[in-house]
Amino acid sequence: SAPAPQRKSLASMVLPTATRLHLQAQTMETMKQLEPDDERYKEIPPRYHSIWPLDQTAKSRHTSGSFGYASAVFKVNGEDDGVTYA
Repeated sequence: SAPAPQRKSLASMVLPTATRLHLQAQTMETMKQLEPDDERYKEIPPRYHSIWPLDQTAKSRHTSGSFGYASAVFKVNGEDDGVTYA
């Protein structure tokens, strides 16, 4: 008997595979977040949630910039609008 034809999902019929995989990877990056008890949550304003460090030095604090303050870059989501910010 002949093998059954491959089943297609709606997503695979609408978008090219490369585009779909790219969008899935972006979605996974957007959804990353630290554990809720991480001490770095204290560094962001309370109107944001789901933080994720975008730089390699986020765990160890280094002074940088022209003013000599410790800095780190985070991805956060806004509570009011749901938009992702860096």
